[in-house]
Amino acid sequence: MTLYEVIKSSAPKLEAEYNMSKIVNHSASKGALREFLLKNIIRPFLPRRYGLCNGECFDSQGTVSKQLDIIVYDDLFSYAVPMGDYFMMPFESAYGEIEVKSMLNKEAFFESIDNIASFKSLKKETPDACQILPNLSLEIDTVTWKQSGFTKPFGVVFAYDSAEPKTVLDYFKELAPLNPSLIPDMIV
Repeated sequence: MTLYEVIKSSAPKLEAEYNMSKIVNHSASKGALREFLLKNIIRPFLPRRYGLCNGECFDSQGTVSKQLDIIVYDDLFSYAVPMGDYFMMPFESAYGEIEVKSMLNKEAFFESIDNIASFKSLKKETPDACQILPNLSLEIDTVTWKQSGFTKPFGVVFAYDSAEPKTVLDYFKELAPLNPSLIPDMIV
């Protein structure tokens, strides 16, 4: 058995919980529930060091992302500012984010693009030493480290349902010129 097969075996559970969530009428509550369900499916496949939360990320220049559905962050060597179930997260602590959509139609697609771009366009401070983790570096006297910064943050769009794949690909043609590094790395 491969890891892919194990992950794929979670699909029926996710589909059943998605169908149960349809009884919720309030759209914001339904969205929050579906984000919660996806986090619970992802959680067992991640080492404990990775945290999952929703909220916003900010950088040292004062720029703040839009609201992000699921932020994947370093839960051991970083900090977040909790505000109930919502978190304000320094960008240096985040590995990536997942936008969760019930239906990936044109409106949801462009909203996801905007949210991911607002996240990926934040600036991380360039480390003065060898960056080991988002907020942990290694400094050794007389050693000069390459100042390349951090690993590239990822952005994923996860949709429970979607327009046809060709239709979603056509949405990309309607994007205003956008830096390729700001678009989603994956659409699931």
